[in-house]
Amino acid sequence: MDQSFNALVDANTDLDMNPPEEGVLPQEMGKVMSDHLSDRSESPSYKEAQKAQGELVNWQRESITSIHKNLIDFDNFNPGKSKGIRQRQIISALLDVRYDTRPESSFDYQVARARAADDLFEGKGRDSDDVFFAQMQGQAVTRQADQDMDVDLRESSRINLMGGDVLTFMIGRQKGLR
Repeated sequence: MDQSFNALVDANTDLDMNPPEEGVLPQEMGKVMSDHLSDRSESPSYKEAQKAQGELVNWQRESITSIHKNLIDFDNFNPGKSKGIRQRQIISALLDVRYDTRPESSFDYQVARARAADDLFEGKGRDSDDVFFAQMQGQAVTRQADQDMDVDLRESSRINLMGGDVLTFMIGRQKGLR
């Protein structure tokens, strides 16, 4: 290897670019890189980036949960506004969370909605808020049913483990849902 190249690399990193000495095992060579990376993970800028990423993930999770709740209980979401405005508010919230975009013009909104329709609903709702919103609501209803079933399965498993009658629980649960 050219010495000037080694000097340049050594000046820009703190990794040793010289070939290993005789007797150094390949596993030990990896430790050098591992140590270098663990030092980076302790730097303030890395910790700040991790914290920001965590906050972003939490915001996305909370936003998706809020969108889901508003889709399920749409009648109680901004009841003083028209149906079209409320639909657009929820669609815009989804565009913000999924694509980090807040369209300012009608054209930008239509482009963003078409992209989301292609990505999420096989193109259904590209040209219509009503169709796009119906797809969102259908997905939310399916998600809610899956969550309800998961809760029922966990509860029936718990009852079964305690020696209870799962069939009686399930019949009572269905009566309660009606």
